[in-house]
Amino acid sequence: MLILNDAQHRVAFTVDGDPGGLKLRKRLVNGGVPAERIAVLDGMTLEDAVDLDAYREAVHAEADAANKTMTPEMPANMFREPRARAVKAWYEQAGLIAPSKIAVANRLVQDGQAVPSEEGCAAVRALHDQLTKVLGTSVVQGLGQP
Repeated sequence: MLILNDAQHRVAFTVDGDPGGLKLRKRLVNGGVPAERIAVLDGMTLEDAVDLDAYREAVHAEADAANKTMTPEMPANMFREPRARAVKAWYEQAGLIAPSKIAVANRLVQDGQAVPSEEGCAAVRALHDQLTKVLGTSVVQGLGQP
């Protein structure tokens, strides 16, 4: 029991800062998770934190893969926040299969393009600060990084 108690103090939850993430935060709190153990990506989803050009390229590549054909590119001005929801809506309205969030994220990582935008950097730094406060140590150090 003591080990589980100790482990409980090393757990943090992270949610997006969009309405869906905040709803999930409320469900976690209502389920007994202490509010101070929940870090929120301020005002955006993780997809919104990624460099827009890199995100667009990944979306288009995965849309082609999902539809097994070359698809029209989603116009840059249609990548509103939350981006994942905008992507899904645009492709569905075009009568195409929308690329999954997971496929887009995997593409970004595999292509070495999972880099934050300037605004995303600030949000991720703030998230890191929240997690450091919750866990009592730097998340980066906790992962064995310098």
